[in-house]
Amino acid sequence: MLASATSGSAVPASAAAYDDHVTGFSQGLFARLGIDPSGIEVNLDALAPDAVDRANQVLTSTLFRDLAPADPAVTSSKFGGGEITISRREWTGMIQDVSFATSGEGWVGAAAQALGHYAKTYGLNQITTTTQAQDAAQVTLRLLVARYVSDYFRNGKIVTLDFDYPDLKSKLLDKLKKSIKDETVLTAADAQIDQLAKDLGQRLCQEEGKVTSCRILGVLGEQTFVSRAGKSYGFPGLAATVDLAGDKKVSTNKIDPNAVVSDLVRVLFEATGDDRIRVPGAKNSSLCRASASMCAGKDNTDKLKQVDNIGDRAEAGTFAAVGIAIRGGWLFSINNEALATSIQTAVAVGVRKTAEGVMWSRLQNCPANLAALASVDASPRTVTLRLTE
Repeated sequence: MLASATSGSAVPASAAAYDDHVTGFSQGLFARLGIDPSGIEVNLDALAPDAVDRANQVLTSTLFRDLAPADPAVTSSKFGGGEITISRREWTGMIQDVSFATSGEGWVGAAAQALGHYAKTYGLNQITTTTQAQDAAQVTLRLLVARYVSDYFRNGKIVTLDFDYPDLKSKLLDKLKKSIKDETVLTAADAQIDQLAKDLGQRLCQEEGKVTSCRILGVLGEQTFVSRAGKSYGFPGLAATVDLAGDKKVSTNKIDPNAVVSDLVRVLFEATGDDRIRVPGAKNSSLCRASASMCAGKDNTDKLKQVDNIGDRAEAGTFAAVGIAIRGGWLFSINNEALATSIQTAVAVGVRKTAEGVMWSRLQNCPANLAALASVDASPRTVTLRLTE
C-alpha cells in the first residue's frame, strides 16, 4: 500500500531491494507524522471491511467530536461553561459502532486506510497546506487510536488455558464417595486417582513430576493501555480451566461487559485528547511508546504533576456528578448500566483532557507563576448536561 506513493521512481531490481525500499519509505513517512506504529498488533483473520467503516463513523461523528476535548488554544464551549447534549439513541448507536469496530479490527483498518491515502497523495513531502495538515492529523489520530486499543487488549495476548491438578483429584474423589462407602476401596482408589491425575498433569503441563496447577496454553500479556498520566487499563483476559470432573469440561471466568465498554470509550477519548492537546506523557505511557517526541522530559516533572493533579480532580468530580444525573436526576434517566457508565466516562475524560490542555498551555507560557496558575484553573465552571431521546 505504501509503495504506491513511490510510483514514478525506479523500481528495485530484487525482492529484497523492494522490501528495503518500502521499509525506508514507511520509516520516513512515520518520522514525518511523528508516530511509531510498530507496537500495533494486527489479527488479519479478524479484519473486516465493515468494521473499518464503523471505526471511521465513530471518529467523524458529530456526537464524538462534540464530546472530544477541545484544543486548549480555543476556549471550549462545551467544557468551559456551555451545554453538552447527548441523544440516547445516537449514543447507543455509537457504542454499537465502537463494539463492532473493535471486534473486526476496525481501528487498525481505519489507520491503514488513512495512512495509505496520505502516502499515495503526499509521499514524503513537507506539510505545507491546510488540507495536507488535516489529512496528516487524521492519520496520526487513527494510528494513536489503533495503538491504544492494541495496548488495551494486551497486544492480542488475552486468552489462557489452565489445568488444576488438586481440584481434579478432589472432585473425582467426591464423586466416588457418593457411590462407594467402603473405606478400604476408597483408600485404594485414592492412590490410583492420584497417580492418574498426576500422569494427566504431566502430559498436559509437559513437566516431569508436575502436581500443581499449570498453564497449558496462552499467556496473559503484560502490556496494557497506560494513559498519558501513567494509569494502566487492560482487558482482564479470558481465563479457561480444564475441568474434566465438572459438568463443564472447560470453565471460563466472567468478563464484565460494562467495564470493557467503559474502558473502550476511555481509550478513544484519551487518544483524541492526547492527539489534539499534545501534553507530554509519562515514560511508560502508550503515548510515549507511540511517539518519542511526546515523552515527558525531566525538566517537565513539576509541571506535569500539576497537570495530572488538575486532571484527576476534574475527572473525579465530573464522573461523580454525571453519574448522579444519568441514574435518576433527569426526567429521562438511563437504566442501562453499560450505556450510563460509558457516558460518564466520555464526559469525565473529555473534561479531564480539556483541563490538562489548558493547564499545560498556561504553565508553558508562564513558568514563573506555577502556584498562581493552579488556583486559576481550579475556579468553578458551570456546564449544563442534557439528555434527549
